[in-house]
Amino acid sequence: MIKRIISILTFLLLSATVGFSQEWELGLGAGGSMYIGDLAQYPVISNTRVSGQILARYHFNNYVSWRNRVMVRWLTGDDAEVNNDFQNIRNYSFSTIFPEFSTGVEYNFLPFRTDRKHQDKITPYVFASLGVGYFIWSKRPEMVSGGSEPQHLAVVAPLGVGVKTRISKKWDMNIELDITHSFSDYTEGLRDVNRSGNALTTPKFEYYDDKTKDNFFALSLIFSRHFYTVKCPPPSYNIF
Repeated sequence: MIKRIISILTFLLLSATVGFSQEWELGLGAGGSMYIGDLAQYPVISNTRVSGQILARYHFNNYVSWRNRVMVRWLTGDDAEVNNDFQNIRNYSFSTIFPEFSTGVEYNFLPFRTDRKHQDKITPYVFASLGVGYFIWSKRPEMVSGGSEPQHLAVVAPLGVGVKTRISKKWDMNIELDITHSFSDYTEGLRDVNRSGNALTTPKFEYYDDKTKDNFFALSLIFSRHFYTVKCPPPSYNIF
């Protein structure tokens, strides 16, 4: 058992030294974002809005990176855009700006940027992160039955896949699709009538599913630049 642990630790240590001259990578990206929740329980193309991000990666090696992202999404939803009688009667809509910060791990399926001849210039990758965001509503409804005020803060878990390719010595291009799960059901800005409202007097069309949390989709194009730090071995003074 001890030998197995030592072997695993040795492997991780050796893996972390591969590509040691490559450390930080900074990027800017933009694309489209979409919301799925109480006002859109399936993808609605008309709800697509713009999103932008700043991305920072720290490369432990050519496979594993520490990933940090600041992303700003514009999210909208409209009951009139779906084929549902109760939602059409409710006729609510919302619009919110949602800035979020997340940090996590990214993994390249292929060795990336190890060959000076550019033979390793493309790789698919996956990532998983955890973060927090803040809803800034520019338009939201008020439930007539009252209830608790919606919460602005939300914990989020972005998961995604992408493809990155080297376009020059220091620059890469990334195409990335992420699905961000929100541990909040307040994207729409609706008051919580399910817990606080009276089920006997609240009209059915005012209800929403507070047990199903919201999700956000984003497709982004990212251009990133690498910043190298070459680590030289210490000098040796042994002349024998």
